[in-house]
Amino acid sequence: MSLTSRKLFSSCLQLPKIEKLAIRTLFSKTSLGLENYDRTREKVKFQFREMEDRFRSKMTDFVAPDSKNMVFTEDLKNMLYLAEGNDEDLQLLEKMMLKYKEQNSELRFGSFIFGPVIMRTYHTLNKPKEALKAFNNPALKGMFDQLGSYQILLDLLYENKMYNEMLTITDYVLNQQHHSTRYPRNVVVLTLAACYKINSPDSLKYMSKFWKDLIDAGHLPMRRAITFAAGLAINQGSPHIALELLTETARQNYVTIRSLKVSALTDLNRLDDVLPILRSVLGFDTNSNLKQTFNKDVIEKYKLAVKKLNKKDITLEFERIYEQLTNQGHIVNTSLDELLCSEIEAIDRNLQLRDQRMVAASFNYNRDARNRRFPTRPGLQDIL
Repeated sequence: MSLTSRKLFSSCLQLPKIEKLAIRTLFSKTSLGLENYDRTREKVKFQFREMEDRFRSKMTDFVAPDSKNMVFTEDLKNMLYLAEGNDEDLQLLEKMMLKYKEQNSELRFGSFIFGPVIMRTYHTLNKPKEALKAFNNPALKGMFDQLGSYQILLDLLYENKMYNEMLTITDYVLNQQHHSTRYPRNVVVLTLAACYKINSPDSLKYMSKFWKDLIDAGHLPMRRAITFAAGLAINQGSPHIALELLTETARQNYVTIRSLKVSALTDLNRLDDVLPILRSVLGFDTNSNLKQTFNKDVIEKYKLAVKKLNKKDITLEFERIYEQLTNQGHIVNTSLDELLCSEIEAIDRNLQLRDQRMVAASFNYNRDARNRRFPTRPGLQDIL
């Protein structure tokens, strides 16, 4: 290939990027499968670079009420990668989904699972209302009954601060699974993130019931789920609940766990119990990239409480520890809220595969599982 030809070919690949709003995500693009989606989208757009309009026109004719033409798997797949965020494309996509689903109600001629890809399309275009409409459409029932579809939709709603809608989706997911065995871990994280963001007495009540159901089902929540629940409890004036929740974490040496403990104990006015936690990070290698830290706003909260208490022995000990924490770089400027809501980069593949097996099995599970009981933690149950 000549230099001129290579330049021309390269310029053809320079496809316009979709501009998304600067919104905070909870799960990274990689963990949601959005990076692979974007790569496939670019390839399909390159393949259709001179025939996109003709394809749209043909599909518009195919979905007309009086049309006898069928929408095949490849047609819908291509539209999912070609769709832009304008009303015309979104309406065409919806009609194609409806016709495809109607065709498949009598004859299943394709085995492709569309749910996650559809949700990735809406996520990429940042269209939460359209995604929710499709999910709730009775005519598309069953199309989105996959763990991936739930997670991508919940993340999209989270990005757009549609937290109450997230809880509605969670209720649907739990009903679909008939409360069998353990719950999908990422759905649990997103649900508790929504409760944390709502930050109201009602969301605390929802979280408490949700947590009891998790424990009854034998579920061991991820650390991020626990910290969201504990953060909500603290914000709603229930630090005693937060402390009990935090004991559910096997590893207590994470910055979020330490900072939440300090915050909860401060609210309970147990200031002397905070000192050992602050002291626990001292003496570690100060040159390590894995330095154990506390959030600055949490330390400031404790400092104000110590000043208000005005107890000499606690004040002197805290001042000594505070100086060491500062000099050794154990205090970070990132707020506790920012840390709690930071993006989740990686997903443990083994846990993800386990969840997928559970979701698949939940639609045809052994009825004996209904009677299976798991030990609960009485102390935590009583508090919640």
